[in-house]
Amino acid sequence: MISQVDWFLARTKYGLGVKAARKMEPLEILWVDPAVSLSADMTDDVAAYAFEADERRTVDSELIGSHLLVFGLSSFANHSDDPNCDVKFSIGKSGPECVMFTLKPIEENEELFISYADIEWYYENGLIAQP
Repeated sequence: MISQVDWFLARTKYGLGVKAARKMEPLEILWVDPAVSLSADMTDDVAAYAFEADERRTVDSELIGSHLLVFGLSSFANHSDDPNCDVKFSIGKSGPECVMFTLKPIEENEELFISYADIEWYYENGLIAQP
């Protein structure tokens, strides 16, 4: 069961992030966030916060290629080249949704990371600093 006692928002060296409130095992579902599909004429400001629904991250084929703006905790997950979590997109009863889950064991107080789909785009557009 998904519970707020499983995670908390915290200041990290990367800014605001999400941390585990307990030890977690691989493939635990952390939460489900609502998402909206953005039109092709979205502004660059919004694009910086959008997820691309690629084949790897998408359960429902009709979402592939769309850009989704996610509302909720998934938007607070910071990037890592070695993430401990990932997201999948599907269509729920109310529309597109984003499911965040663990990829590997996570310790209590460990930050939850995902890998941004196209990190080079963020670097090239000056939206995040290169390491």
